[in-house]
Amino acid sequence: MGLGLPVTFAVAMAAGAVLSIVAATWLYGAREEHVPAAEKVAAHVPWRAILPLCLAMAALYVGDASVSNFGSVYMERVLGSSAAVVPLALAAYQATTFLVRVGGDFAVRRYGPAAIVRLGGAVAVLGFAGIVLAPAEPVAIVAFGLTGIGLSVVAPQSFAAAGRLDPAGSGVAIARVNMFNYVGFIVGAALVGGIAEAADYRVAFAAPLALAALIVLLARGFQPIRGTAAAPASP
Repeated sequence: MGLGLPVTFAVAMAAGAVLSIVAATWLYGAREEHVPAAEKVAAHVPWRAILPLCLAMAALYVGDASVSNFGSVYMERVLGSSAAVVPLALAAYQATTFLVRVGGDFAVRRYGPAAIVRLGGAVAVLGFAGIVLAPAEPVAIVAFGLTGIGLSVVAPQSFAAAGRLDPAGSGVAIARVNMFNYVGFIVGAALVGGIAEAADYRVAFAAPLALAALIVLLARGFQPIRGTAAAPASP
């Protein structure tokens, strides 16, 4: 429309703010004004059990931020990809993420959340290793797709596991885990960008590779504790 970026973003921001305010009036209910037991429940939600989920969530979003922010840059600057090929890296990542999120519950129900998160972390390690070592565009695109397959299982299972640790349904455990997606996304962009500036993008993608390996080690924390009633399905 020829409005320019400042006007375009201002219009989008204003529309988003108005829609958020309108939606909030529908979501709010008077019965939610005060939950007397919330403070007591928060005190009994164990940080020790939640911490592996939080760290896995942060590691996931470091990887997600690295692909989202620097995947296209990597394709262009490292592999010299054309404008038509550059977007395929992010497209492969997003496509596999979507497909695994849609069908992941079936695997979780059969093998359990800990096994699936462990496998996901291993696949993500393989994907990031492929990015670091890719000699050509097809290998890199497949590698980005593998990172999507591996990382996509972590967030749903983190929230599901957090819910199992909060049988009162206060939302405290899920809120704590959710904080770490912001931590991971912010740290990921700065970490990978900083390493790329100091070295190069191949070396930079070794950072999320190491954190994907951490997810493998943290997977044990996703195993349901005996006596919890919640199913291991994704939210």
